[in-house]
Parts: sequence; C-alpha cells; structure tokens
Amino acid sequence: MKEKKEVSKPFVIVLLITIVFLAVFCVREYRRISRLDLINAYKERFAQEVGEHRGPLGAKDAVLVASWMTFGYVNMIFKLPPEYLQNDLAISDGGYPNVSIGHYAKTHALDQKLFVVAAQKAVAAYFATTTAQ
Repeated sequence: MKEKKEVSKPFVIVLLITIVFLAVFCVREYRRISRLDLINAYKERFAQEVGEHRGPLGAKDAVLVASWMTFGYVNMIFKLPPEYLQNDLAISDGGYPNVSIGHYAKTHALDQKLFVVAAQKAVAAYFATTTAQ
C-alpha cells in the first residue's frame, strides 16, 4: 500500500504567491491592452469599412468576411437566410451559427484561408442568385 505524500507548507505558500502574482500581472496587462484599445482595433476597422459603404452589403462586399466572424454574424450583416451558409458550405457543426468561421475550419481540419474564401464565395453567390431572380 502506498503512503500519501503530504504537500509541504512552503510549497503551498510559494504556489499561492505565484498564483496571486500571475493574477495581478494578468489584470494589469488586460488594463494596459484595454487602454491601448488593441482588443477592438480590428473590429472597429471592419466596422469603419462597412460604414463607408453607407448602404446594404452586397456581393462586392463579400471580401469583408473574415475568420473571426461567426456564421450568425455573417448572416446578420449580409441579411442572409439563417440556414443559407449551413446548407451552402455543408456545415454539420451543432454550434452553428454561433461558431466562428476560423474555429470551424480549425476543428474540422480545413485550411482556414481557403474556407474563408469559400464563405466569401458563398455570400457572393447568394446575391448573384437573388438578383438574377
């Protein structure tokens, strides 16, 4: 029978001090990043690009689709039917539409850049078919 090893008190104290130090460091870094506004910089740039169009998004705007976007977000900004991308891209993920394009590609062993391009083409194709009708 094996004996239980007791954890020494100095080890526990060092561990707690390390955890407190890391927590303080993480909070400080988060505040620094927030002050520099690095978290939202890319999303704000995208919003600015979309805002410059001053009209509804269409086929020419499909290039704005990026890996950080969820399928639901793409559906919303392009006013696509909720199941359009799911059907067109043959998405079987149970998290659809709340999964990002990049995460879906990564978890399904797909090339992320190629999958983003496929999503862009699907968006453009939607407008090509709806305007042709």
